[in-house]
Amino acid sequence: MAQGIQLDREKFCCSLCTNLLRNPVTVPCGHIFCMICINKRLDNEARSGIYSCPQCKEFFISRPTLVKNSVIALSCLQCMVPPLRKHNICPVHQEVMKMFCKTDQRCICYLCSKDGHKGHNKVSMEAERTERQKELQTVRQKIQLRIVEKKKDVKTFQQEEDAVSHAADRALTTTDVVFTGLIETIEEKLSLMRDKMNSQQSIELGRFRKVRSKVEEEIMELKRKDIELDKLSRTEDHANFLLKFPSLSRLSNCLPDLVSVLCRF
Repeated sequence: MAQGIQLDREKFCCSLCTNLLRNPVTVPCGHIFCMICINKRLDNEARSGIYSCPQCKEFFISRPTLVKNSVIALSCLQCMVPPLRKHNICPVHQEVMKMFCKTDQRCICYLCSKDGHKGHNKVSMEAERTERQKELQTVRQKIQLRIVEKKKDVKTFQQEEDAVSHAADRALTTTDVVFTGLIETIEEKLSLMRDKMNSQQSIELGRFRKVRSKVEEEIMELKRKDIELDKLSRTEDHANFLLKFPSLSRLSNCLPDLVSVLCRF
């Protein structure tokens, strides 16, 4: 690959200035030169009136007509320079840039160094690359150091997250245990309270039923006496009336009244 590029460079370089062809022109024999280079050569030969091709040495009777070679010119700009190296060509002079202007911080060609960048601080591109390469390594070291520091930060954050998660899990477990115990205690107390209230209810209901039964018996007895008193009231036997009335008129007071029974509940 490198050999192929070198052959292309030789094909598209001027044999007079050894640089890439600038404004390439063709002489009658077919060889190609920079317009400036071949014109200077022909101007020198004009003194003797003998013109020749600098490359094949073919002689011309008169000053040869130069034909602009647009195809070669385009090839010099596109085919000669690989896609990733087109930026190496000076846009002003169409010459390979081999120098770096520190004053303007840009790459320049030889003609630029003698023209617009005259008097500036200039070095070769290789020298500038070497210096920038050192800066690049320094920057990379700083970046790598920062990466290490950031990884430590990430690890610290992860540890903090784990600690918070574990603390929350422990708190939830403790809360579950505490509230489960409270619920069991409340349920136990509730069960005891229910048993106590049911027992008290049974006792009180039994007492009420007992009193009610006695009251119902008293009602039956009172009804019986009322019937006998009704019969007695209709008798015409005064002696029998006076004999039975005292026993029938006596009322039993052995049962408690309802108010006193309710107050005990």
